[in-house]
Amino acid sequence: MICAACKRNIPNDSVFCQFCGKPLEQPSVPSEPAKPNPPKQPAALGTDTSSCNPSPATEKMTSKQALGIIADWQAKNVADSLNANRQNQPNHEGEADFGLVPKKPVYTPALKAVEGEEKYLDRLYTSNGEKIKYVRKGSVSLAEINGPVDIYATYLPSGQPYKTIYINMYGTTPSIKAPMGFSFTKQSASLASKKKAVAAAQRHRAVKAATDNTNIKTDRHFKGLWINQSSLIILLLIVVAICTLTTIYFAQKIKDQQDTIVHLQYEISHTEADALAFYEEYAACVNEGSTLYHKYGCDYFDDSSFWIYNTDLAEQKGYRACPRCH
Repeated sequence: MICAACKRNIPNDSVFCQFCGKPLEQPSVPSEPAKPNPPKQPAALGTDTSSCNPSPATEKMTSKQALGIIADWQAKNVADSLNANRQNQPNHEGEADFGLVPKKPVYTPALKAVEGEEKYLDRLYTSNGEKIKYVRKGSVSLAEINGPVDIYATYLPSGQPYKTIYINMYGTTPSIKAPMGFSFTKQSASLASKKKAVAAAQRHRAVKAATDNTNIKTDRHFKGLWINQSSLIILLLIVVAICTLTTIYFAQKIKDQQDTIVHLQYEISHTEADALAFYEEYAACVNEGSTLYHKYGCDYFDDSSFWIYNTDLAEQKGYRACPRCH
């Protein structure tokens, strides 16, 4: 069975819609077929028979009372079911996306159904104090949310789309806060302008204070920079002086060492010359089988195998000076 008001599927034996609360038209109950009146029996004397046969009005009243009992029983079952669904439902009030996503809907009293949702929406204004308009766009079912979540598109007074709000009528307690970007109070234009002026003045003071602070920091920075530059120049001069003195010292050391090297080379060369002169004067190189003694470098001297004597010894052994090298 489909509710004519909210177009949702409901049990066929429902008296009113468990979603929107609208009463439903019930099929007429066929009246019982008329029964033939039994033949009247003569009544005994002194007996009143008017209460033995109920009147038709009494039968109709009894049928309405029966339907009322059934409707009350069904309403109680629906209410008990709704109250059971409302238990342990998470409350996301205070979160940034509260009421703006299906998983964190606004909760309204379940037994008031659509009326509760509309009353909640009728209280909403934008954060700028503009009254919103709203249109229901349908519903969505989520595993973690009890019952369907209704979707409402909101619009500004100009007709421009604003934000979408998600409402569920089966929460534990009704939501008392407005989603982000909405409020329950309407701000007057003068109050809004005053708030804007106060905010602008605060921003101006903050910018001025930041500028003054920046200028002070800049002056301090330049003063500190000048001091740092002076210290750096003094340090560089000290380093240059140390490097200059070090260079002069090592240059003198190098010059002294070079002079020493030249002197030693002279002594070495002089010593070598004396040694060579002594060798050439007193050394006699003798080959086996020869009767001559030679100087080193003589063309007749074989340097592969030789003896070296001094000239006196060589002459005592019978050797004669080579006429080519002596």
